[in-house]
Amino acid sequence: MNRMKNRSRSTSLVRLVLCLAVVAVVSGCGKGKKQNEVSGKVVLIKKDGTRQDVTGGKIRFYPESGDPYPGEISPDGTFSFAGVPTGKMKVTIETESIKKPPGYGMSTKMAKPPKDVAGSMEKPNLEMSGMPVYVKIPSKYSKREMSGLTCEISEGKNEPLTFELTE
Repeated sequence: MNRMKNRSRSTSLVRLVLCLAVVAVVSGCGKGKKQNEVSGKVVLIKKDGTRQDVTGGKIRFYPESGDPYPGEISPDGTFSFAGVPTGKMKVTIETESIKKPPGYGMSTKMAKPPKDVAGSMEKPNLEMSGMPVYVKIPSKYSKREMSGLTCEISEGKNEPLTFELTE
């Protein structure tokens, strides 16, 4: 009887140790790399030399090995997130994900405004609405091996980065 109790306790102890090991691995214990804060701005430099904030889209940081670290570009052209490891990174930026298909948000039946109001209607200013506005950028910036965008992430909070894209 004592042997069975001891065997049962041993089995329970082994199960507990295995569960704790799985939890440690899943929670990231032992990753070895510190997680850091990254922020900055994305700007498109047009052919005529004017600058335009990239006001929505996705940015990804690719370490030399491992999975990419994705983030969102805000409607003001900035990005900010934590969890990026230290080291050299390749960077991609894409805006196609916020592009609305033709007719997005339009009803199949268009109501006509009253004649006295029709001439005074203005287009909404989407930039002031806090909604991302699609800015077309060259597709090369969405490809890891073609973007040409790189940075070095240091430990802790990093200086803001600026990615200047050209048409």
